[in-house]
Amino acid sequence: MICYSGALILDKNLTALYSVTLEPQDLQKLNALLADFTHLSISYYAGLDWFCNDVNNNWIKQESEITGLSAKLLQGNLTDVHKILVMGSAEEIQTVEPVLKQALPHLSIHRSKDEYLEIMNSAATKAKAIQFMEQHLGISAEQVIAFGDNFNDLDMLQYAGLSIAMGNAPDAIKQAAKEVTATNNEDGIALVLNRVFGK
Repeated sequence: MICYSGALILDKNLTALYSVTLEPQDLQKLNALLADFTHLSISYYAGLDWFCNDVNNNWIKQESEITGLSAKLLQGNLTDVHKILVMGSAEEIQTVEPVLKQALPHLSIHRSKDEYLEIMNSAATKAKAIQFMEQHLGISAEQVIAFGDNFNDLDMLQYAGLSIAMGNAPDAIKQAAKEVTATNNEDGIALVLNRVFGK
């Protein structure tokens, strides 16, 4: 299972096979910058743990409903953080994104949707995680099918042998992929898999 946009890979026993975390000095700087945006929902993902700045925030409740997981209140300083997720309105995310990108241009800072801003070590990418799995499984890039619907999927779509953009993806993502399928709500992935592998 590839987690956190490629920052962590777990086997069936949830043992880490591969792990790329934020550097301590970057985490410290991010915490200082995000202190000015505490009205936003800020989540920290460290291994199997999910911490946030406010467990009662509506964004956290929504994410809990989607994932079936519960966040814990962040207390003290964390280490070994794989991903930070900032959630807020599209306008709020447009405000915080350039501040973080300007201060930490070497980090991977991408929107996974208009209201979600993901922050990771730039060495953690979906393409690099796929490359690790290719070596682990003894397969090649040509045998990889990748599906994506936003900018955090771009490197993976550019790398995979068969890249598929979802129908609900931004135009730039559709143009980067080899094919476009139906939307998430229209079983776009199943349509391609049925075609490729036959029913």
